[in-house]
Amino acid sequence: MDVYAARTLCVYKLVFNRRRKKDEILDIHDLDGKTVIEHFNQFVSTSRTQLAGDQNTGKVFRLDDPKVIDTEAILATVMSGMAGEDRTVVDTNSAKEIIEITHNQAPLVTTRVFLTCKNTGIGYALLCVEHAISGAGDTVSIKAFRQYLSDAAPNVVMKSEAVIEEEAIQAFRDIERIEIKYYLESRDIANSLIKEGDSVSLVYTHKRNRPFDMSLLSKIKSLSDRRTSLVGFKDTLLDSDKTQVSVRMKSYDGRVKTFIITDSFGMKIMEALNVRGDRPLSDADFTEICSQKCKDISSRIGRIV
Repeated sequence: MDVYAARTLCVYKLVFNRRRKKDEILDIHDLDGKTVIEHFNQFVSTSRTQLAGDQNTGKVFRLDDPKVIDTEAILATVMSGMAGEDRTVVDTNSAKEIIEITHNQAPLVTTRVFLTCKNTGIGYALLCVEHAISGAGDTVSIKAFRQYLSDAAPNVVMKSEAVIEEEAIQAFRDIERIEIKYYLESRDIANSLIKEGDSVSLVYTHKRNRPFDMSLLSKIKSLSDRRTSLVGFKDTLLDSDKTQVSVRMKSYDGRVKTFIITDSFGMKIMEALNVRGDRPLSDADFTEICSQKCKDISSRIGRIV
């Protein structure tokens, strides 16, 4: 059975001001004569044959396949990864070595970005970035787009900030389900009767019509509180990098979403796109989720007119 890594979604707010006049916010539909969508489309198109990178971090990336959805949204593919280490690639099923990778080579993972200015008014755009293991889709692509604009629109300066998920959590009323999943290694199941298992899970569900209170979320985010609040798992499993904690919550309008609790990228909570093991979302499903998420964010932030 094919097993895929979990992917998560982060959103960035992009704001543009006139160079040397940081308080003069520019209309995203007129950034030196082009809209932000037109600029991003041109940025991706000119990056298709180039491999860009950051010498300080070893991150490399290439953008490709821009798909203009309409005048207010665009989807693109990001191929990104890390160089700087000699590596050996092995077949995880047979343990056979397949190929050697030198420090000048970088294995790339394919993810996506979605940019929209729908429902935002004229003051900002929203960039959705799909995160994958070993990917570098957010930091390098945002930095590169900023550098592109300095040449393509010299009077424009772009600023970016992450839309923190903690703010979005306020739209949820209760916790439906908590799962702690520990991903097994071959030595974990060597003496087990279950030879085909790849993970073990501890799932907390509530009694009928008695969901968990949202106050439990803050305790789950803290590792020390997590140990005392979630019984049934050994401390070593809660500390392991092979353990994933996910929380499914219901919003006030009845929608249910799953979030992954993590310390990565300076955030505590990121929305899950697929559970580890499931195939990544299709472009259509990814676009639909991003569109709805950006609609929710713009409703919370408000339109700038």
